[in-house]
Amino acid sequence: MLKQVKRVTIRDVAKSCGVSAATVSQILNRRESNYSSQATRALVRRRAKEMGYQPNFGYRLMHGLPTCMAAIVLGAPATIRDEYIQELERLLCTRLSDMGYAVCIAPKPQDREARPAVLDNLIQRGVEQLILIGPVFDNRKLAELARERQVTITGYESGYENDIHVDVESGMLQLLEHFRRRGRSCIRAVIEPEICRCSALSRFFGRKIDAESPEVTAFRTLHRAEEGNYVQQAFDTGYRKTAELLARTPETDAIFYHSDYFALGGAKCLLDHGRVVGRDVLISGFNETRAVSTYPFPISSVSHDVPRIADRLLASFREESSGKFVIAPQVILRD
Repeated sequence: MLKQVKRVTIRDVAKSCGVSAATVSQILNRRESNYSSQATRALVRRRAKEMGYQPNFGYRLMHGLPTCMAAIVLGAPATIRDEYIQELERLLCTRLSDMGYAVCIAPKPQDREARPAVLDNLIQRGVEQLILIGPVFDNRKLAELARERQVTITGYESGYENDIHVDVESGMLQLLEHFRRRGRSCIRAVIEPEICRCSALSRFFGRKIDAESPEVTAFRTLHRAEEGNYVQQAFDTGYRKTAELLARTPETDAIFYHSDYFALGGAKCLLDHGRVVGRDVLISGFNETRAVSTYPFPISSVSHDVPRIADRLLASFREESSGKFVIAPQVILRD
């Protein structure tokens, strides 16, 4: 016969912490009337977790009480595969758990018509807070949803009214200026022109740069056009486009690549053509992947400040601040 395990109650947690049951209830239910110190809040949440306290979720949901449920909704498949997005996802889950939230993760359906049902399903299951990673839903409908269903929504690169945006252009400009400081005179770019890279190139060269400019070797969007191994596709595209560039402009001595994955393919092409990366040609990528940071030849890159992005998302998440915020990236120079 199975032994019945006694359910841990709020009173049990209160006794363990040396505070009242009312104080524990206020902390675990995140009530605005709670004036406990940060130390007391941390103690109560830690002891509740250690003791295995489980709230009566059904009761909360039926009576319209706070559920302490959050959801992270992920955007495009290629975005989800980026290492810094995975790092951000892990960090948000950890910090939300420390704040007393249960967290679920939901991908954006590829079927546009199915997307509203995903949000409705999350809210019906008790989600009070939504974090959007990348463009996910129609932003006008999101604003209406937030008002009607009293859900807090914030995003990272989502385009929503409460959104965190990384200043990609400033990071790219710093890399290009580094090339110039190193005395490079034939600087080129292998990019997807649809994603805000040409504006940085225009500022750098002092004239309008587009996909047809000689400074640019363009490629079409990969993750929207094709499924499969995006990393391998990016590597192959970087290799192929670098070969085209060298055939057209053999005097090229510095190349900016759309991302690290393209830069790795470009580096392989340069080496196959007898060019030494870091000496004959300086190259840079974007997103600071582990593959680039450990590559035997120097590839500069740009790192997303993930801890700061998480801090800002959660500040907006708690409604301490809202609106659109721009975060500067961290440039990693390697020669």
